[in-house]
Amino acid sequence: MHYDKLKDTNIDATTDHWVGDPCYVVPDECWDALCNNWIAYDNKHQDDEDHKHHYVAQVADEFTGICFCLWSTAYGDGTYPLFVNDNKVADLGVDAGTLSVIPMTLIEHWNRTGEIGNYQDMGTVVKAEHLRGELCCEQGDFSWGGVSLPTRHNEDEDDEEEEDEWSGEQDEYNRCE
Repeated sequence: MHYDKLKDTNIDATTDHWVGDPCYVVPDECWDALCNNWIAYDNKHQDDEDHKHHYVAQVADEFTGICFCLWSTAYGDGTYPLFVNDNKVADLGVDAGTLSVIPMTLIEHWNRTGEIGNYQDMGTVVKAEHLRGELCCEQGDFSWGGVSLPTRHNEDEDDEEEEDEWSGEQDEYNRCE
């Protein structure tokens, strides 16, 4: 998987997109390459102004050539609200500290080829008509057209932090670090 910072941020989607944590849908055989390329990119660009993962990355699937976008959340794992036209449509679980928008053509390809299983309950499909205009991420808060996914404040955050303090454990499931 090729990984680079998204350069053209004015995008009008031509297909519906799945929104969610990419660790739930990127095929296992591609996940390590994605993580390794992500880490290499961050190491190479650590002195850049936006190094603290406050950028949107474009990832290209090597086999199909289809690209998708991902970005880091402000505070890592948790549950974050997805809004379409200011209406909350879902709460998205995050286990890899990142979120993504992936064209349904790629999700369906991975599903048809048996590379992934049931993806429907792992994220939300957003219609292309809501994904038009500037795509951006500021301090973990994502927006694209009529879609917004704020991650800077999580209502469950305080409770989760208290639980983590007591358990002494940290969930490292699928984390790219």
